[in-house]
Amino acid sequence: MQIISLHLYSTTGKVRSLNFKLGSLNIITGRSGTGKSAIIDIVDYCLGRSTFNVFEGVNRDVISWYALLLQFKDSQVFVAKQSPSGMALSQSQVYWQESFVISLPAMSDLIANTNDESIKKNLSRLIGISPNQTIVADGRTMDSFQATIDHTKYYLFQDQNLVANKKSLFW
Repeated sequence: MQIISLHLYSTTGKVRSLNFKLGSLNIITGRSGTGKSAIIDIVDYCLGRSTFNVFEGVNRDVISWYALLLQFKDSQVFVAKQSPSGMALSQSQVYWQESFVISLPAMSDLIANTNDESIKKNLSRLIGISPNQTIVADGRTMDSFQATIDHTKYYLFQDQNLVANKKSLFW
């Protein structure tokens, strides 16, 4: 799975896009206050996180939909989530489109057709995580769980404070 592009649909229907170079390490640079720090939170939100961790303020006030266009071996996936309404802290409804090649949908075409749990299952399937369930021995305090795409995020994204930490040279 690779991110082709990230899209922000404003409440007026304008789309702001950030394109990524496939097959490469993408390093985002730019002036302070331009939203770089929110990229990982936006990606995480679009990959099935219900909790909305994107910073408050003007971004939340003017963005209606957050979206990703993803490239897989034989297909592309467009996944979009609306900003939580009002002062809500979470939102689990998702627009999902899967096809060989996808053109950027108009905002009027974005109608939630699935939810975060389904997104996690579909993305896990597409990256090759087969259905699984851990078996916990009797007497253990750990709960049984199923490995999903959620368990890969730690290895995929480096937050700004890991990269620019003056107390750590290697992570």
